[in-house]
Amino acid sequence: MKLNRIAVLILLALTPLFFTTISGYRTALEMRLWDLGHLPFFMLLSFAFLPYVKQEIEVSKRPVFVVFKFIVFIFILAVGVEVVQLMVGRTASFSDLRKDTLGIVITFQTYLLYNEIIDKKWKLSYVFTVLWCLFELYPVSEAALDRWRIGQSMPNLANFETETELLRWKGGNYKRLSSEDLAFSESFALHPKKINNHVLKIALNTKRYTGIVGAGLFRDWSGYRVLQFDIYNPNDYFLHLNVKVEDASSMSEGMKYDNRFNGIYKLYPGSNRIQVSLDEVANAPRNREMDLSAIRRLSFFFSRLPESSYIYLDNVMLVK
Repeated sequence: MKLNRIAVLILLALTPLFFTTISGYRTALEMRLWDLGHLPFFMLLSFAFLPYVKQEIEVSKRPVFVVFKFIVFIFILAVGVEVVQLMVGRTASFSDLRKDTLGIVITFQTYLLYNEIIDKKWKLSYVFTVLWCLFELYPVSEAALDRWRIGQSMPNLANFETETELLRWKGGNYKRLSSEDLAFSESFALHPKKINNHVLKIALNTKRYTGIVGAGLFRDWSGYRVLQFDIYNPNDYFLHLNVKVEDASSMSEGMKYDNRFNGIYKLYPGSNRIQVSLDEVANAPRNREMDLSAIRRLSFFFSRLPESSYIYLDNVMLVK
């Protein structure tokens, strides 16, 4: 009973998190771990109900029915959480409800198995639950694998050789293409052709700002002197590329213009290799020096283009 009281206290402390939103520019792994939080929460909530389940089972001839009744009750609570989120201006999520239900099922299945009160014919349901767990954990494992690859691929921040690299970017319309399908692949920024080389095609619109944001890149840029990347401009006119770099301090202090790096670079028709001095990046904030060991976002964007267009990005890397 004492453990269940502790569980209740933990649940009360965690409940406000259902109505808290973390920044959309966290890494994919951080966002997916946050979303997965529904699963352990409802496992814990179900655990807190077990003393009452035990009491009813002791006087009931149908223990499985008793457990099913509590599963339905807690599921209704989960639905209620989603409804309340709608009422306070947040979005209800079937994915969250699915994780809630899995957490409930795991706890009660474990209880039935541990107390040996489940028939053999029901044990096949455990296989289904294991497969369900693997399904829910796959997005987290995918993002975790990409975080490991980030460290292994340095000094490349992104070269788009794997599909999971797309998890590092947000805020725009883009897709990964094989350079073999592109007429300019051999001359793209005079970069040596790589095995299975891919590039990122970024669609641009005529809104005030259009581009992409790298929020899941390697964060420690200290020890390097240049940020380098290749861009192919397929248009017959030049474009003005805005490059924005923000560290942890600039993110936490309101993302002010004079507290980050802002650079503008001319993209000529065809291949362009852009090099950004990290000394300039470090000295960009007005009243401080940027922390190159804690970079949080790298943004490539354009402003008020006269017509919709696109560019190709590749080989985003740091150079010593």
